[in-house]
Amino acid sequence: MKTLLMGGLIALSLGGIAVAQEAQRGPRAADADGDSRISQAEFVAAAMQRFDSGDANRDGTVTAEEMRAGMEARRTERRGEMFARMDANGDGAISRAEFDARPQRGGDAERGGRRGGHHGWRRGGRGHGGGGELAADGVTRAEAQTRAESRFERMDRNNDGFLTQEDRQGRGGRGHGDRD
Repeated sequence: MKTLLMGGLIALSLGGIAVAQEAQRGPRAADADGDSRISQAEFVAAAMQRFDSGDANRDGTVTAEEMRAGMEARRTERRGEMFARMDANGDGAISRAEFDARPQRGGDAERGGRRGGHHGWRRGGRGHGGGGELAADGVTRAEAQTRAESRFERMDRNNDGFLTQEDRQGRGGRGHGDRD
């Protein structure tokens, strides 16, 4: 069970296109040269950057404990960002008027839900495949790199060596985490 949990946590953290960089998030964050497509080198570099940020003790292995701590830190950061957006006057409190004026996300705005706001990414695992069972002592940097390379190959639907919007559109078959 612990091994399976670790596999899921690793898949959440290391899976997919770069998720957290300072200026932008999402698929464009991995596009280092800004050409609107992501090469395998850009994809793997972004995954390795995420791996390194998760390796709190810098021993070359990310453990389940490091994963949980990193996920909690990101969750706390997102909550703080959301609060700051809602606190329009910056007084440290959200008034009823500020709460009512908050922008709604996704296609289910009238219910305040997030439906449609994920742009095709599945809840929980962001639609990434993989993970499988891992050794109880964590995942090494070399293992993470190999997984990132394999993930890129699965996601590159037309095998042109780049991830583009077209690769993301038709996720059936070999798209985001679907296995061959």
